[in-house]
Amino acid sequence: MPNPDGCFVQVWDAPNFSGAADFINGPRVYASLRDMPGSRRWDNRIRSIKVGPAASATLWADEQLQGTSVRLRTDSQYPRLTDVMDAQVESMQIECATAPDRLAAFTLPVR
Repeated sequence: MPNPDGCFVQVWDAPNFSGAADFINGPRVYASLRDMPGSRRWDNRIRSIKVGPAASATLWADEQLQGTSVRLRTDSQYPRLTDVMDAQVESMQIECATAPDRLAAFTLPVR
């Protein structure tokens, strides 16, 4: 299930949001995608990805947040990863917007 606050990425093992899919929740550093919660493995499988409305993510080609990296924007869709990262992602960091950032439009002025 996705994080109800919108801090997640949804991943697929095929381009164009097809194939096996999963939600990866944040905020969290995933130094390896080999041993994910629930005994899932996403190392070298991610081929398309959607970023949740309160998340941003950085993908790395090597474990331990090393090697080539790609930064993904908040609330964005990537039907195909770049040639360098396509099915090459081995670690990931998901960052979340803070509550004040998301609620700023609803804040009333103090009198």
